Amino acid sequence: MRINTDIRPDPDDLRRWHRTPDVSGHEILKRADIDVPPDSELSDREIDQRLWQIVHHLATRGIYFSSTDHLSNRQLYRLLRGEVLHDAFKDPDRLPEDLVNRPGAPVNFLDLGFGTSPESIDRWIAYYAPDTERQELIREGFDIPPRRKLPFDRDRHLPKPPRW
Repeated sequence: MRINTDIRPDPDDLRRWHRTPDVSGHEILKRADIDVPPDSELSDREIDQRLWQIVHHLATRGIYFSSTDHLSNRQLYRLLRGEVLHDAFKDPDRLPEDLVNRPGAPVNFLDLGFGTSPESIDRWIAYYAPDTERQELIREGFDIPPRRKLPFDRDRHLPKPPRW
């Protein structure tokens, strides 16, 4: 979870948000009759359509993604299906209505370019780290991967939380 830092969250909103039970992403999609079959059963066109259906539906339920441009649509779909949708999210059906997609309210926000494994750290540094952070790591003596050009252009089209 990441909270919009442009707006000071109301402490009462945070308490109510944190008290809300969790549910898996798969369950949220199941409630909307959105099936997530294995990617091997889908053509590239079907992957594209299903991926955007999933992303847009989850956004209406307060779940957002960023840093996906290092993945093809099929890779992203596979990551969502196999890992991300198994994660726990605040159950949008149990959240107080005024906390779902209201500007300044807490949201479920997943940065898919960041992680704690050595591979994910290298990926973040290669693709997403600002030059200032890359230079700082070099000054500190770290051997960092070369800057890589993002192979896809999806992030700017992803839904964003209100007033994010």
